[in-house]
Parts: sequence; C-alpha cells; structure tokens
Amino acid sequence: MVSVPHIVVDISANGFGHLAQMAPILNCLAGDRKVRITLRTEVDPEICRQFLEIPFEFGPAPKDPNMRMKGPLDVDSDGLFEDYKELFTEWDEVVSRDAQILKKLRADVVLTNIAVVSVASAKAANLPVAAICSLNWADVFATYCGTSGVAGRIYSQLIQTYDKATRFIQLSPHMKMDWLSDCCSVGPVARQGQDIRNELEKLKPARHYVIASMGGIPGMHDIIPLPKLDDVVWIVPPDWNDLRTDWLSRGKINIPFIDLMRSADLLVTKAGYGSVTECAINSTRMIYTERSDWCENPVLEKWIRDNCTAYKVNRETMQLGDYGEKLKWLLKEPVRPSLTSTGAAQAAAILSKLF
Repeated sequence: MVSVPHIVVDISANGFGHLAQMAPILNCLAGDRKVRITLRTEVDPEICRQFLEIPFEFGPAPKDPNMRMKGPLDVDSDGLFEDYKELFTEWDEVVSRDAQILKKLRADVVLTNIAVVSVASAKAANLPVAAICSLNWADVFATYCGTSGVAGRIYSQLIQTYDKATRFIQLSPHMKMDWLSDCCSVGPVARQGQDIRNELEKLKPARHYVIASMGGIPGMHDIIPLPKLDDVVWIVPPDWNDLRTDWLSRGKINIPFIDLMRSADLLVTKAGYGSVTECAINSTRMIYTERSDWCENPVLEKWIRDNCTAYKVNRETMQLGDYGEKLKWLLKEPVRPSLTSTGAAQAAAILSKLF
C-alpha cells in the first residue's frame, strides 16, 4: 500500500494575502498526486474553504507574530518590535513545542507562508521545509524596527532561520532577498475567477461595477469614502451596514470574491501582492494607494506599470474620496489582456520533489 504524503501548511494570518498565495499552489499539488493536507493558521476556517478547492484538516497554528497594523495602511512598528522581542525571549521553548506537534501530526513535509517558527520547528523535527512567499518577515521587521542593537540581533536570527529552509520559493513579483543561499524564483501566483457579470446585472443593473476592498485587514470603511458616480455600482465589504442605493454588499450576494474580481470593471484597493496579481490575471482595472513605507512598494509598483491597467492616488486623495474623476477616466481606458498565472504550477513542481 502506497502511503499518502502528509503536508503541513502554515499560513500567516496577516490579512488574506498569504492564504491567497498558497491556495493555487496547494490546489496544483493536490491535483498532481494524492496528498493529505493539514492547515495551520489563524485565518477563519470558512475563509480558508473559500480559497481552497481541496480537502484539508486543521491543526494548531505555530506562534507567528505576523504584523501589528493600525488599520489597512499603517504598521504599528512599536508593537511589531515588542512581538518579536517576546518571540525570541522564549524561542527555544516555542520551537521545541512546535517540533513535538509536527512529530505527533506525522508530517512528511512543512510548507510555510511565511512563519519563521515553522522553519525552525521543521528543522528541529528533521523534516524538509519550504518557505514560500513574495516577501519575508525579516526584511519587513528591518524596515520598521531597524537593524541595530536588539533589533539587529532579532533581524540576524530571522534571516539565519529563513536561510535554513530546504527551499525558499519566491513568488513574482518578489523582494530581492539576496541573503538567501538556496532560493528560486517562479512566476506570479493568483486565482482566476469566473465571469458572472450577468448575475450582477440581475441584482442591480449598471454600466460599471467597482469593488471596494482593502483585503483582509479591517479599517477601510472608517477612512475611505466612496464617491457617487453615474452608472457605477459599488461592491462593498460584507460588514458595511448603512448601504447606499449605489452599493451591493458582498454579504448579501452569494458570489465568491474572485468571481467578482473577474466580472467587475475596477478595484479600489491598497497595493498588495494579491490585489495586484489578481487584477492582472483577471484583467481588472485598479485604483490603488500604498501602505506607509511598505518594503514591497517599489517592487509592486514596477510590476503594476508593466502588467496592470492602474492608477495610483495618494493617501490623502483616497481618504477624502476625491478620486471620482480619475476613476471615470480609468474606466474609459482599454484594459490589458489577462496575464497568465504560471507560478502555482512551477512552485508545485519544485515542492513535489521534497516528499
């Protein structure tokens, strides 16, 4: 009897972007061979089921500081520093405890996007481990907390731990990470939706449909108003209660978000890996602003210029809702043809050699 490989997948819960990166890769892996998948994450199980097309189980999530945020655009750098100080104060205990959990799970391989504890505990349990992401928490930490004194010691331990991964798969567009000794770059990873435009037209007829979303991090409703525009219906997050007549709530329509992306004309968002690549793959226009001092910004913006139909507005303009004219202008612009997502299959092929 051939044993079924058991893959433990650890996914950071800083919004839904890390889950969005892993889902197409896991779908490819499970399509190529029979596998058993245990997901370890603090993302809500129902959200995980919306992203994954394959069966999976849940296990206890490893300790993962993720990111402290002040809403969707601002990082709490002091909180981030304190979280990592606490992690490394109890590092040996955390890693030992998680290694024992991995042994009890009888894992054959660990995939992480991109909890640093997962790399250390997998190595302690003598398991192959792949880190998979467009970024890493080490460089994010250095951006907001620096690399001197205690912060420098934390940064050094972060990069040394990541560098112990059996493979580090970088998803394009990705940060440079030239301190890694064993990494490989693959193409973009993004989900592709189904065109359900006719369903939107039945719900609320309009010439244009525009999605408002800042990803899985709360706060957009409080800081970003949506301009009222002729012939435009806004598709808004499910927790928005005071609905306008030109709004459709995602909470009241049974349509997957990625299908809305494929069917809408434009997305208003922050520049993040998932929003950027999904707009390119689904041929959706984008108006975006950036997170403060976010280390991915230069990489993402170059990729946007090369692959997306997009326009950047500054934070003040976005927060005032003063981008209606730019939105109307962009809706008239021809949208680029859909980009092909190649990264999931490439990453799956690399990962399949680990087990």
